[in-house]
Amino acid sequence: MKKYLLIIAASLATGIGLAQNESDALRYTFLDFNGSARYSAMGGAFGALGGDLSAIYNNPAGIGLYRSGEVSLSPGFVLNNSNSTFNGTSTSDGKFNFNIGNIGLAFAIPGRKDSKIRFTQFGVNYNRLKDHHNYYTINGENATSSLSDVFADQAFGIPVSSFGDVQPFTGLLAWETFLIDQSAGTNVYESYVPNGLLEQTKTIETSGRVSETDLTFGINYDDRFYAGGSIGIQGISYKENSDHKEELLDTDLSDFEDFTYHEELETVGSGVNINLGVIYKLNEQLRIGGAWHSPKYYSLEDTWSTRITTNFEGGETYTENSIVGFNEYSLTTPSRFMGSAAYILGKKALVSADYEYVNYSKSKLKAIQNSPADFTDANKNISELYQATHNLRVGGEYRILPISIRAGAAYYDSPYLDGFTENKADLLIFTAGAGIKFGNNNYFDFAIKHSRTTSDFYLYDPSLVSAATLEHSNNTLRFTLGTKF
Repeated sequence: MKKYLLIIAASLATGIGLAQNESDALRYTFLDFNGSARYSAMGGAFGALGGDLSAIYNNPAGIGLYRSGEVSLSPGFVLNNSNSTFNGTSTSDGKFNFNIGNIGLAFAIPGRKDSKIRFTQFGVNYNRLKDHHNYYTINGENATSSLSDVFADQAFGIPVSSFGDVQPFTGLLAWETFLIDQSAGTNVYESYVPNGLLEQTKTIETSGRVSETDLTFGINYDDRFYAGGSIGIQGISYKENSDHKEELLDTDLSDFEDFTYHEELETVGSGVNINLGVIYKLNEQLRIGGAWHSPKYYSLEDTWSTRITTNFEGGETYTENSIVGFNEYSLTTPSRFMGSAAYILGKKALVSADYEYVNYSKSKLKAIQNSPADFTDANKNISELYQATHNLRVGGEYRILPISIRAGAAYYDSPYLDGFTENKADLLIFTAGAGIKFGNNNYFDFAIKHSRTTSDFYLYDPSLVSAATLEHSNNTLRFTLGTKF
């Protein structure tokens, strides 16, 4: 168990210049729900309901409920807050941004009067599946280790003349900035940072998104059975800038004052998959649904760089930059299976629930042809550290025409195997909202979504430093303006 705990801890520590690893796979596969205001306000539980442009992403059969055309736009504001605790010191931070959760268009074509195919439908739909805008600060005092110890270990056995040939180049950067020193006549290195009390501060700023544009087709058979299928085209963008700073608090120990390790990562990519779904109306009140999302096949490109700056007494400053690294690779995500049920009480009220199964241990990283990258260890960690999850979304709506009141909740199981992390990293979401119809075919909705999760974070090698506890909350205010035609 201890072996696996350390592997998981290492995957949660930053080190973006090192290599693509199991954390990259999870970053683009662990998704909750985003989209229109009505969909969000009801906890994303729309698998058996349909009739909402965002719901088509979960279950393409939802387009089969359309009997007329619809177009809508769903902008929103997102505030991400973080609170970290490291060696007894708590720090709070956050980031605010604006985004488009959903924009969609659907058409419905009536069938022949003598046919049981009542309608066929076509839709084009954009959903923002995940938002990467975050800002974290971790701060605390540490007298037992330094990130420079990790740099010295990474340089072990490598001649100084070969530092520039070995990734992640930290040996070269640390050597050129006098952060590590060489034992005479050996390829053994030690940190120049003295044993003393250090103030360690880590700041991480991220931005980007995972989005999907769906081309969806559906049918309504006899106003009882609905089926749909979609081709999904995904887009990925991700940027991360981080600084790890260590400052010596007892200045009498050495002429060393502080150093900063800076990392930058940018990932862009695209993917494709198919989604299939059905909805069956058991009677006028009860509906059931099911959907399958095929694996997503991503093609990704990473660009990264690192820099070390070391300051000494007397104003001496040394800075060294790495070369800019580049890597192309592919990621295959696991399939998703969904089951749904909804109970509709006339035009007054409804309740709905979705169940989702995702096995994160089935993700796979692969190097492109002629690439020197090796994902053997990363894929082994994916299969040993991640697990199958059981996610639940529930929601309800009560109508006092022309106003509708909505609420929902969702629980997303932790992708990490039970018992291998102190903080489980599961996700709990609460939602609420309302909507109003005006004119003959127009509507305006809003939703509030709040989520919270707690996880462990390691500044560097977990065998050298204790974990920081990172609490993250997301608050989203979503609006939808739409019309039916």
